[in-house]
Amino acid sequence: MPICKLCKQERELCDSHVIPEFVYAPLYDDGGKMIGFKFGEGGIRSHLVQKGLREPLLCTSCEQLLNHDYEQPNVSLWRQLAAHDRETPPDWTPFSTPAGAKGVHVKKVNYSSFKLFLLSMLWRSGVSERKEFAAVELGPYEGRLRRMLLEGTPGAKLDFPCIVFLYNKPGVLLPPIRQRVNGHLMYHFILTTVQIWFFVSGHVSQESVVTMALREDGSFPALLMDPKETKLFGALVEIEQETRHSSSVLRRIDAR
Repeated sequence: MPICKLCKQERELCDSHVIPEFVYAPLYDDGGKMIGFKFGEGGIRSHLVQKGLREPLLCTSCEQLLNHDYEQPNVSLWRQLAAHDRETPPDWTPFSTPAGAKGVHVKKVNYSSFKLFLLSMLWRSGVSERKEFAAVELGPYEGRLRRMLLEGTPGAKLDFPCIVFLYNKPGVLLPPIRQRVNGHLMYHFILTTVQIWFFVSGHVSQESVVTMALREDGSFPALLMDPKETKLFGALVEIEQETRHSSSVLRRIDAR
């Protein structure tokens, strides 16, 4: 019998999402398809897909735990974040930094479930065997994250700080990017119109950027960004647009 990555028990495994399906929603076209990216010998290639990336990861019980406790309570919040430019909740407050950057203060978030939802994507990416998530190497932190998810303990703000950025234009779903900042390991997850920074390191309290992390009172500042500021993002947007155009042409030809 295979072993569940979360509970470590021998169980039948589900075909689990690495990133929950509702995160992909802004990318689907009218036909229920989206542009996906996969790795090959020639680098990153785009292709039309109908479902998010899956693999055998979790048993039924653990699948239900993540879905019921962490994913479903945050579907509405995620959709609000993804559609921030069209419909901002009245209790979210716009702000500007002294340098001229704009953002929004997000409030009234369930700290525990939202943080564990975010960390569940980081953890699943770290235990995934798919090439798209190969950059995520959690090492000794994998076990700690796994226990947090099993026990429902999100830790304090500085335990795996989660920082949210919002793009001002629709985007794409990219493989996670690994980076070191002042000796700290950090991962960038670009999830359509939302980008999450995860610090996977100890002693990050001296880093000024962690002041933007999700707080225990259920609030966080989210800076607005232009996708063009991320070179890889911009390159893949061009691929995505070309693929959608080609797909649209093929559908019109088939219709004839």
